Parts: sequence; structure tokens; C-alpha cells
Amino acid sequence: MGVSLVEAFWLESTPYERRLFLDEAAGRTAGRITFEFNMFDVTLDFDKAIATVADALGDDESETTPLTDFLERATSFGDDPSIGDGLPEMQRRPPRYAVDADGTAAPVDGDSAP
Repeated sequence: MGVSLVEAFWLESTPYERRLFLDEAAGRTAGRITFEFNMFDVTLDFDKAIATVADALGDDESETTPLTDFLERATSFGDDPSIGDGLPEMQRRPPRYAVDADGTAAPVDGDSAP
């Protein structure tokens, strides 16, 4: 027996793609969204709690799996959590110290900087 369609997707997936799913799941509890990739289309259906992986190359083949299992698999790769969030490094990890015009370094207090 060959590899399942869901497993074939995971073998071809990138950290960026996996992060898209996790970011979407973090901000959503209902509705449905489809991601279109080169070889696969992936639909996350939060209402039905399922994920569907479809062959995007035209075979009309698809496979459904529980959404919780799909998202757990996405986290199992241990990708850097900053991948896929679209933020530059300075926004993701802002500086903790700032230097004022006099050359004095001081801790940055929350959102305010000297």
C-alpha cells in the first residue's frame, strides 16, 4: 500500500505552509478556509472539525482527517514559531534596550522607547 494523500502532503510541506495552518487555527473557531499549494489543496473546516487534503493536479482524489490530528501533525515538525507570521525580525523580537541622544542605554519600557 502506498502513502496516504495526507501523509504525502506532509512529506512535501514546508515550515511556512505548516505555520499558515497553525496561525489560522489560533484565530478561528468556525468557518472554512482553503489553502492552494502546488500539488495539494488543503481545506480546514472548523465547523465540522475536519481537514481535507485534495490532489491539486486534477485527479479529484481527496482524503479527510480530524482537524485536531491534522493540526497536531503540523506542530510535530518543531518549526520555528516565527516562520509564516509575516513580521520582520524587529517586530517579532523587539529590542529590550535603547540608546538615547546622550548615549545612555536604558531598558525599553513596554511600547515606549527613549
